[in-house]
Amino acid sequence: MFRAAAADGPEPFTPGYIAIDGAGPLRRRAAPERRHHVPTGDRSLTSFAYKTYTIVPRTFQIRGSGRWTLEVVISRHRCTRWFSGHATYPTEAVAIAGCREYGCRIIDGKVPDCTVADLL
Repeated sequence: MFRAAAADGPEPFTPGYIAIDGAGPLRRRAAPERRHHVPTGDRSLTSFAYKTYTIVPRTFQIRGSGRWTLEVVISRHRCTRWFSGHATYPTEAVAIAGCREYGCRIIDGKVPDCTVADLL
């Protein structure tokens, strides 16, 4: 339920998602469930430029197996597209290298049903 700010100042911000329910005030709802991710430092260091695109590996460790996924975000200007593959890797470093290679193959048009040619 929406609460007015206290007389001594505004209510402190708590992270979460805010949704507008058409007829009522703003309501807070729980954040969606996310996959398990093992943080390993600054992710900005793992983005790669290839031709006129930026490739960002988004690899996550699969809970229980210790293996890493093949997921990549390719962007150009303001447009972004996500891709994932079926391969898994034993370490994060190998997964990042696999994501880079997979992203380059997508940009070169060598992966069936995956295109970034329409990103403006």
